[in-house]
Amino acid sequence: MHEAPFVMRAAPFAVLAVLLSAVTPTARADAARAYSSPLTITTYKTNNEGHLITFPDGTTLAIDCADGDIVTKSHFHADHCASCDKVGDYHRNNVIPGDILYSKDGVTVQVVAANAKVIGEERAFVNCPASDENRMSMALLVSYGGFDYLTAGDLTSPVENRLGRKLADMGVEVDVLKVSHHGSKSSSSLTFLQEILPEYAVVAGSASQPYQETLDNLRDAGVERIYYAYDYPLENDRVFRANSNVTITTDGYEYTFSGDGFEHGPFPVDEDAEPIPTPAPAPAQPNRIRVVTNPSIALAGDPFSVHVAVQPVLDRPFDAYVVIHGPAGVHSVRFGNSLAPGVIPIAQRIIFLPTVYSETLLQMAIPQVPPGQYHVVAALADMGRGVTGVGDTFEVDTTSFWVE
Repeated sequence: MHEAPFVMRAAPFAVLAVLLSAVTPTARADAARAYSSPLTITTYKTNNEGHLITFPDGTTLAIDCADGDIVTKSHFHADHCASCDKVGDYHRNNVIPGDILYSKDGVTVQVVAANAKVIGEERAFVNCPASDENRMSMALLVSYGGFDYLTAGDLTSPVENRLGRKLADMGVEVDVLKVSHHGSKSSSSLTFLQEILPEYAVVAGSASQPYQETLDNLRDAGVERIYYAYDYPLENDRVFRANSNVTITTDGYEYTFSGDGFEHGPFPVDEDAEPIPTPAPAPAQPNRIRVVTNPSIALAGDPFSVHVAVQPVLDRPFDAYVVIHGPAGVHSVRFGNSLAPGVIPIAQRIIFLPTVYSETLLQMAIPQVPPGQYHVVAALADMGRGVTGVGDTFEVDTTSFWVE
């Protein structure tokens, strides 16, 4: 396992540390309550797996061949627009099953599988490319109120079956399934489908058409309707050949399907969504944390620094993290500290910052590491919170630098 030699040194944050009791982490059930603003998930009519999620606040998350504010790639195959040297913000080798990639306004996006491991299992690092990239696909569960959507790239049946059992144990009732591997018979086993019991399914485009065996499994598992974004010829009594983008719209209580010339629904979600009032919009706040690297492009041996600034007045008790992610193909060591559970932040239990904080946290010469893009994340989280990703933080800033 490659351990790149970047090391964060302790910063003056630690001088402000005060021992106080930890804050109990927010339960998933509390975070999953819905507001009235819509969430949309669009599957594009293309020969690939492009999806785009638009959250209630307008932020977008791209899955595979799509562009968005947050870019995810399920695995390193060209029809998912990724290779070992072309990745997004999140991919199978820089996440851990259980990570929260987004958490706001009642919406959560959680990694539930990656590198042939499912949530609750120990993470694994797998070289890129893997001998079986499909089996390594990252799976995401999107939850909003009582609505659950599952997408898993090209995940194949042995891993899918373990994932299905885990989701059933978690009490997840999938409303819409993005059918894995374009409807190939290597995915979507009846065993898996009978664990998650999706109400509806969407099949994205590919050079090959869905297998009849897969369509039969979806039917036998009780799927009400299968939406084709691409105009595949195979069909049965439950297939709707949209031949257009397919957009799911939900407020956490009901959801609809729409596309070129059609709109179906609304359909009720499987789970009851406990209503909570829509909060009045808060005035926009400037970002209170900023991370800067110098230089932005470097060679081995060049001097390099990471500088973090926090603006006053910050009177909210917090823990601080500074993390460096390696590029694809490099073991995803979070150098120094990590947003993964159980790793101590760079500074803990800080009651407040009464004045501007501005320090260089890392000074070093670039070591001999694989070339590529490295990402630096500086984040503040509520004191004692169980942090599994940037969605659990209240202030975050990210920058990148390249090693040539």
